[in-house]
Amino acid sequence: DVYKRQVSTQSTWGIKKIMSQPLEIAPPPVVKPYPLEPSLIYGPKKERIQTDRICLYIFLAIFGIWLFAGLFIAVMGKIKRFYTLLDFDGNECGISKGFEDYPYLYWGSLEYVSVFKGSEVSFHKRTVCVKKCPTWKDGDQPPKTLECKPNNFFATCDTTQDPRDNKKIYVYKTDPVMDVLCTGIPVRNAGFLTSAVDDIMGRFIRGLVNHLGRIFGIILLTTLVGVFVMIIIRFCAGVIVWTLIVLVICILLLIGTSLLTSSLRMDDGFFKRLLLYAGIIITAIGVGLLIYIILNFNNVKIVIGVFKATGQFVAEEPLMVGLTCGKMLADIAFMALWGMLMVWLYSMGPKTPIGNHEFFGNLQNPSYAQTLKAYIFTMGIWIQAVVIHSLYFVNCMAVTLWYFKALNPGLPIVQTAITWTYLYHMGSAAVGASIAIAMNCIGWLIGRGGEDNDKTLVGKFCCCCCICFDRLVEHLKKKAYCQISLTGKNFCDAALDAFWLSVRNVILTSTLVSLKSVIIFIGKMAILLLPSLIGVGWILSSTKWNEEIPAISVAAMLIINYSLASGFMSTWNAGTDAMLHLYCVDEELFLGSKYAPDILKEISHEIKGF
Repeated sequence: DVYKRQVSTQSTWGIKKIMSQPLEIAPPPVVKPYPLEPSLIYGPKKERIQTDRICLYIFLAIFGIWLFAGLFIAVMGKIKRFYTLLDFDGNECGISKGFEDYPYLYWGSLEYVSVFKGSEVSFHKRTVCVKKCPTWKDGDQPPKTLECKPNNFFATCDTTQDPRDNKKIYVYKTDPVMDVLCTGIPVRNAGFLTSAVDDIMGRFIRGLVNHLGRIFGIILLTTLVGVFVMIIIRFCAGVIVWTLIVLVICILLLIGTSLLTSSLRMDDGFFKRLLLYAGIIITAIGVGLLIYIILNFNNVKIVIGVFKATGQFVAEEPLMVGLTCGKMLADIAFMALWGMLMVWLYSMGPKTPIGNHEFFGNLQNPSYAQTLKAYIFTMGIWIQAVVIHSLYFVNCMAVTLWYFKALNPGLPIVQTAITWTYLYHMGSAAVGASIAIAMNCIGWLIGRGGEDNDKTLVGKFCCCCCICFDRLVEHLKKKAYCQISLTGKNFCDAALDAFWLSVRNVILTSTLVSLKSVIIFIGKMAILLLPSLIGVGWILSSTKWNEEIPAISVAAMLIINYSLASGFMSTWNAGTDAMLHLYCVDEELFLGSKYAPDILKEISHEIKGF
């Protein structure tokens, strides 16, 4: 039945090829490790269910607990504790119970007493928490009392102008600093410093505000350049790839032959042998690369077709670039969130004095803080990985829907990919993220063991094996996402199918991996350099240097441009893996790339001679 359905859906050349054979010797269905499911004849599965539900439920539970722990830390933590000060009794001004309305620390006595006099109290500790810093106009009388919180050194808030009177608070003019300290030295310089800082910050902010329009213009230009680069890849990938291959082979052969020629002209010695061996190795690499290209000429042409088709996909679906940039923004947002949670976590406990003469104090975290820290850090890494993998899954799903768009004309590709991914396949993304983190942990432990053993031969061998296995798992994980996008299976079943498919197309896959890294580097530089140079020149030429500083504007523009360039090429990179996977499935199902994009179908038919 499967074979009949395949024959009934063949392209014209496929039908002619099969019907030209005698009926009694018509080929039977081929049994392959990858099952040819009849439902795949109609494209990606539409009746989907949630995959890997157990991992999905675990993820939701851990994410909920993580959010609750984060809210608890944000409520209980007080960032002000990092810079708040302690009075004589060790109370935190503005934070301790009963001291909320007394945020300022005030030195109530300025008489110098040596810190080495045993029981004597240095003026560093003669402090009291006050509601506001004392000050008065010239000619007025200083206040007779302060709004303060008495402690064991100052039992009353009455003031005095005699610095030797330690029973009352010595009063003098002060200015508030950072809303935590009253200082009376030197007021004029403190005001100058404050105004200078405000002026510098104002210049930075004005530089950002005045150049917002130019930044948005450069962002638009970068987006257009990215789309243009994708169009160039669509039409000129063959020229780029063959040019690079010819250049690399020629350079290797030229260098190798030059080293061999130079070694023949030298007298016997170490340098002659060194040049001779280097020339032989480099020439052998060049010749081997030439032979490899000749033997895999058709595979290179198919890879070029994959590059072109993926460039067409990115150019037609620029929203995917926004999602890829969102993946980078998610990384930055999670890093910032982790930092804030760690800051709040460290500020949960009260401050205690350090020694007899310190008023800064030391933060003492509660006993459960270490548990919260471990949970927030480890589970935060996993949650971030799941979010990143889900966005990669969306990319694979979008490529799958785009590849089979002839079956569903008018279907919103990106919107459908997002909906299907987050409704049905978040559990599979959680499985992939867990595998990635586990491999990173294993690699770290083996690397750590290699360092502890002073990187012995066994340690190096284990590290090398772990790196190779990690690359294999990473490749299978990406292929599994593509297979899930197509069939809607669970992660393990999809990974097994993808593994056998990759084994049968290992040369084609290796050719893709070896060629696409160069295209990624060239494309990223092409998207990044021109708009960035134009943007920097535009911003600097229009800056009013006596009123603004454009540093923040330039930095923001460069960061956004880099994110866009990386977004375009990351989308293209993930798309090439998915496109090749779908092409291999299409070849096995229809024996002739029935649903492949036109450019890829033309190359496939040309190779087969149809």
